[in-house]
Amino acid sequence: MRSHKKILVVDAQKELFGELSWEFSGNMDWEVVLERSSNKAYQRLQKETFDVVAVNFVLPDGLGIDLVRQLRLKFPHVLYVMIAEQAKETAQLKKVLFVPAFQPPHKIGREIIAPRHRLEMTRLAVKGNQRFEVSDVEIRQEGISYTVDTMRLLRSGMPEAELFLILGADSLSEYDGWKEPGEIRALAQLLVYPRGNGPEPRIPPQVELIRGPAIGVSSTDIRGRVARGQSIHYLVPAAVESYIKKHRLYLQRENRSM
Repeated sequence: MRSHKKILVVDAQKELFGELSWEFSGNMDWEVVLERSSNKAYQRLQKETFDVVAVNFVLPDGLGIDLVRQLRLKFPHVLYVMIAEQAKETAQLKKVLFVPAFQPPHKIGREIIAPRHRLEMTRLAVKGNQRFEVSDVEIRQEGISYTVDTMRLLRSGMPEAELFLILGADSLSEYDGWKEPGEIRALAQLLVYPRGNGPEPRIPPQVELIRGPAIGVSSTDIRGRVARGQSIHYLVPAAVESYIKKHRLYLQRENRSM
């Protein structure tokens, strides 16, 4: 068992590596590792486990890293955005659409951040990427956001397009309990990525597994760090981090009005 966490920095110019090395200097809980070549970084990720991957340049086509969040982006995590780019190349997607939910079905009765905040953070997270788009379709529809309803709307607006739904293996394990799962499969091809460092998921026929190294940082981890007052620097885009601080999001209730 590892006694510390590891950050892999993919940085040709060593600028980000220098900043992270300085920030974590003297912190025995973290090890910062540099790879200047994206191909070597990919090879290294096949052999080693890293808790965070930070990238300071656009990775080449076909790298195939496998953490993707598309239609169910819960938190604009910088790794989701980075690897959504790789999924786009791996699956030859022309466009990646991020659709924040108005009310996720699995979070009914639970406190969640207001839709307007999640929509704005998503826009900030993908700003500048011409093939990434953010849709407010579920927020405008209000009510409970079911994937099948959204896929029908997308299909009606793009009748000739080949649609894909990207989801994690944890979501796949619950997929049969979703609203009209058979209809979703009829509307879109499922692309599934493994989560964390667990065993490779059992993939049903006609479901494509996006292969590559698993990275052990989740949106839940990041929300927890915010609630505990810990740093999320480099774990989300800088604009998103500023937005969270400005609006005091994800804090524990007693800390929101301080």
